[in-house]
Amino acid sequence: ADGVYLSDASNHRVLYFAADGDTTADRVYGQDDEFTTAVRNKGGVSARSFQFPRGLAIDAGDGLYVADRDNNRILYFAADGDTTADRVYGQFDDFAVNADGNDGSGGAGGPSAGNLSHPKAVAVDAAGGVWITDSLHHRVLYYAAGDTIADRVLGQGGSFETGAVNMGGSAGAETFSLPQGILVTPDGRLIITDTGNNRALVIATTG
Repeated sequence: ADGVYLSDASNHRVLYFAADGDTTADRVYGQDDEFTTAVRNKGGVSARSFQFPRGLAIDAGDGLYVADRDNNRILYFAADGDTTADRVYGQFDDFAVNADGNDGSGGAGGPSAGNLSHPKAVAVDAAGGVWITDSLHHRVLYYAAGDTIADRVLGQGGSFETGAVNMGGSAGAETFSLPQGILVTPDGRLIITDTGNNRALVIATTG
């Protein structure tokens, strides 16, 4: 509808501007609908809080995905007009925890198909699948539409349980070091900024 979403990271919020011709935000996410606060996890870690949000993506149903970086999660907001998240990735469906590498019980652990470490960006493909740059785990995760446990991993040789820079070796065509940005092109390819390796990779999503 030509509205604009902005991740206002250091104010720990996302702002929405309707296509009404002005430059005053109409909706705020992450601060309990208060435009005049900028508190990390205002009121505690919840479905309404952020800590340094980064990348954003919109799906075909106008739902909003936010990479909530320092809470080690991705939040999804359905297009229902409210600012409470409806789904969380990286924290085993628990909105009240923000563990780095959640071990499934709310504590910190190693990489798995269910957790994240400082995700920087998110993208949605034509089938509704979600791609996340799991930056400090040096990988990209893919989630089939509606899933919050990853179905595929890029950058770790097919293993969800490793998170080594360049898979423990040198940079190659299948490795990452601190991936950040991600884009799905109209023909279904991924473009990923592999920051620590000073490059961008283009990857086919079939096969």
